[in-house]
Amino acid sequence: MRLLFCLFAEDTGVFEKDIFTNTIKSMTKEDGSDLNCRIQELFEFLDTKIRPEDTPAWLRKFPYVNGQLFTEQHTNVVF
Repeated sequence: MRLLFCLFAEDTGVFEKDIFTNTIKSMTKEDGSDLNCRIQELFEFLDTKIRPEDTPAWLRKFPYVNGQLFTEQHTNVVF
């Protein structure tokens, strides 16, 4: 559900165009071994209303998402 939201958000103007797809492509290893880690970081950040000043630049581009969609901790997915 959360991944679908992110894909929808980048196509409809909630997020910048293609930001989710491009971020995942550029911030993860080619073999995908760190995909769950990056997804977890992103989902936690999307649920953070007050953003720390030391937030990594790649996360700062994403807006806060209200509505508790990202409140639960991400469970690692095995591919």
